[in-house]
Amino acid sequence: MQAIIDAVSDLILTKYPGYEIYVEEIQEGFNRPSFSVVFIQETQTDRNKQFYARNIILYVIFNAPLNANNKPDRIVQYEVYENLRNLFSCGYFDTGDRKIKIRQITGGPKGKEIYLGLNLDTTGTKPDISEQGQIADSLDFKINI
Repeated sequence: MQAIIDAVSDLILTKYPGYEIYVEEIQEGFNRPSFSVVFIQETQTDRNKQFYARNIILYVIFNAPLNANNKPDRIVQYEVYENLRNLFSCGYFDTGDRKIKIRQITGGPKGKEIYLGLNLDTTGTKPDISEQGQIADSLDFKINI
């Protein structure tokens, strides 16, 4: 999971170098403008004996600068939202050794922030169960009738 969050953060930094990116829950006094990359949920589904599919939902939140009235600059928010959407619209991104498919992008304003939801798909290899214990060479059945 950390490799995926790092890859998303690195992509954001290509467009917004120098911006701070938070990956944990932020508290009062955080810097604006900045981004947060938040893990929302994961679903894992077995595909066969060796592989599984993972669906991961992350939010990229833009913590917009506030004006004198403590309100976000909506024009800046919409511009950043469009830039982020375009950045992730290619359909996938790399995490080093694999590509992560972007299944769906959602988003919009929420309170003082604006977010981009990333619905991601990837696959993984299950651990080799032969290393977890011995496999029986044979089975003896007795059936009493």
